[in-house]
Amino acid sequence: MYYINFKLILIVSLIIIVGCGDNITQQIASDEVKYIDKFPKNIKLKPIKPLDLDLMGAVDFFVADTFLIFKRIDMDKFWSIYSINSLKHQTDLLWKGSGANEFIDLPSNEYSFTKDSNLYCNIFNSNTNQILQIDLTKSISNKKNFMTKKIDLKKAGVFIANCFQVNDSTYFICSSSDNKSFQRFLMINNKKQQLPQCDFLDNVKIKNDLNTLAAARIFNKSNSMVVEAMLRMDQINLYSIKNNKQLTICTNTKLCDVNQIDKTSKLLKKKYYGFVQMKDNYFAALYFNESLKNVLFDNIGSSYIQFFDWSGKALLQLELPYIINSFQIYNDKLYVFSRNGKGNGERLYCYSIGNYLPK
Repeated sequence: MYYINFKLILIVSLIIIVGCGDNITQQIASDEVKYIDKFPKNIKLKPIKPLDLDLMGAVDFFVADTFLIFKRIDMDKFWSIYSINSLKHQTDLLWKGSGANEFIDLPSNEYSFTKDSNLYCNIFNSNTNQILQIDLTKSISNKKNFMTKKIDLKKAGVFIANCFQVNDSTYFICSSSDNKSFQRFLMINNKKQQLPQCDFLDNVKIKNDLNTLAAARIFNKSNSMVVEAMLRMDQINLYSIKNNKQLTICTNTKLCDVNQIDKTSKLLKKKYYGFVQMKDNYFAALYFNESLKNVLFDNIGSSYIQFFDWSGKALLQLELPYIINSFQIYNDKLYVFSRNGKGNGERLYCYSIGNYLPK
């Protein structure tokens, strides 16, 4: 791998722009770009049988402590909850509707944690721009929703793509108000605080499709770092919300041209990243480098999970024999969810990867 330092070049703006007229090239680059030419370990996982679970209608999943929580849109409740140990169904939660503690659309930005021996989960309601906190221990035991907190984020923007809790009074927000760009900032006691270190991302504007700038995002509370794995570009951007630390990781030989991607018709665009998960000493990102048509409709190609440490060092790449939608690492197990395929339905696979995981 090799490095390029852009600090002297990008004095005025951290967006590289060359050319003129319709041929302008626009790239996203932080003050340090790290090009990855290979991974020190490449492991090819073999096909296995899916777990014996009825997942028809599930669109995604996540792990909260010892529970597998499947997101659904085909029932009167959005969550189906299973024990990760026994694989037995526990209950269904989050009623559909417009009443109190009900949801019109599938909630997002799940973050689970344990407090006073109970398991909780923060979720984001995009229709009300609110973060809700659900007591999962009490809800699963009583088979009904027990909401314990509600945080109003109406001042944060029209369209909130992601929101992460930093502490009791602070939230990191990524939102768009013009459908041309994303803005990143902190909401501290319901007041905005800009993040100048995010200018290299915030200053990028597109003309046609906001999804050109879409990313899978996570926030690490322990080191205050945000990871953005770009869906339409072959790069991952890292930055701190507390200081000027920035890094762009690219597994290609050059950065993508934002304007060219924005002009390309949807099915001809490539899908690069699709999901990202973090641990204390590394983060892992789901990678494709396939056309959207192959990934979304034809189920052609492979999926990869790329592992990096928090300095951007490449650690490991796992190759999966299927196109998958997301994954979760729990102890030494890798759970991968797929809802692609011709007649194969929704499936969850479980691999033992303890021998491969970064220590």
